[in-house]
Amino acid sequence: MKSIRVNTFYNLLKTTLSLVFPLISFAYTSRILEADGLGKIQFSQSIITYFTLIAMLGIKNYGTREGAKRRENKEQLSQFTCEIFVLNMLSTAVSYLLFFVSLLVVPKFHDYQSLLLIFSVMIAFTSMGMEWLYGALEEYRYITLRSLAFQLISIVLLLTLVKSKQDLYIYAWILCLSSVGSNLLNLIHARKFLVIKKYKLHFKRHIKPILILFAMELSISLYSNLDSTMLGFMTNDWEVGQYSAAVKINHVLVSVMCSVGVVLLPRLSYYFEKKMMNEFNAVAKRAFNCLLLLAVPSALGLIVLSAPTIRLFSGAGYDAAVPTMMIMAPVVVVIPLNTLINSQLLLPIGKEKWALASTCTSAGVNLLFNSLLIPLLQRNGAAIGTIMAETSGLVVCLLLARKKFAIRDFFTRCWQYIVAALPILPIGWLLQQYISNGILFIIVTIAVSVAVYFTLLMLMKNETCRFLWGEGMAYLRRFRKK
Repeated sequence: MKSIRVNTFYNLLKTTLSLVFPLISFAYTSRILEADGLGKIQFSQSIITYFTLIAMLGIKNYGTREGAKRRENKEQLSQFTCEIFVLNMLSTAVSYLLFFVSLLVVPKFHDYQSLLLIFSVMIAFTSMGMEWLYGALEEYRYITLRSLAFQLISIVLLLTLVKSKQDLYIYAWILCLSSVGSNLLNLIHARKFLVIKKYKLHFKRHIKPILILFAMELSISLYSNLDSTMLGFMTNDWEVGQYSAAVKINHVLVSVMCSVGVVLLPRLSYYFEKKMMNEFNAVAKRAFNCLLLLAVPSALGLIVLSAPTIRLFSGAGYDAAVPTMMIMAPVVVVIPLNTLINSQLLLPIGKEKWALASTCTSAGVNLLFNSLLIPLLQRNGAAIGTIMAETSGLVVCLLLARKKFAIRDFFTRCWQYIVAALPILPIGWLLQQYISNGILFIIVTIAVSVAVYFTLLMLMKNETCRFLWGEGMAYLRRFRKK
């Protein structure tokens, strides 16, 4: 069985790589395409996300969970994969049908037709990629190396081909390549793990859990993409562009935090199937503490560094995004906690309905607050709506999860992370008085804040911090011996 530490490393690396390209491309294209062009891209991507979701039909988490239970039996895994793949192709066909109908009947889409058609390639490639199979097999090394190759190709194409506002559509194609271009290789590589032959397919047993997970993922997608979609319909491309600039760094940090827990789904499903509950709870508790250790200071750091970060990555013309970014800072803690509880605790034990209740709450709250606040506050209203939605969803999933888990035990050291992180605010304010260069201010603030934060945790004898320090020192000793 593969090491969770190794899997986490590769998944963190993959997540980081998948975010390096958007950061580089964003810093580059925000200056070339400006807020209006950026808004067109963001709005088009938010629309395609819904159709990709329909195509995937909740299969990603279901396939990872159930595939992990069958991975020790190649014949069972092969039949399961065949059944899920056929279902995925049928749902993809339905998604494309709905997509082309929408292009014809929704007037707003007419202005974005070319971009929507380009991004629609992602619908098919996401389905064919069978990313869930590699998650079930914990093949994170393969996924990471494959992603790295396509990210590098995409960066070269971006810097070579995108030179002016007229290259908007070329940029859209490059985004497609960077996101799902490598998925075609998955079909070929999958034969290594499967027995390819004709199977008698049984779909009925999969339908109910897949539809429950689809409803959950639909509600997640609704409130995670609803901001850009509603801003696009209710305001203009400039507002969407400013909002996109504000949430870009937040999204990077959220994705990194969430990657801490993604690798746990197959392992926790395996532990639950084998009734190894002590191991299940130990892994879950460690994941919670690692997440809080990273997320709490990151949220406060975003508040301190919002203005220089926006100017660094977006250039001139995006100062209006600074207060929006500050409003959105708490999502760096709330979203990963939501994801960890819903996807890595409730799904492995078969409590999809509890996860669905949480995500539906978030979707409803987000729709309500967006409808009320976007007309008044535009992008800031969308940011407040997101905070309210994520917080309400977290409250619901905590209330439900405590029926099965000792949730309080997972948060016993939370106060240590808050106390150790609070000095980040005065550190940022003080350094701002003496350092005028934006890049230097970011580097010095991060360096000083990290040193103070981990020093305070060590003084408080934080168990997770000491564990990570011990693991790091052990790795260095092994490395030196080699």
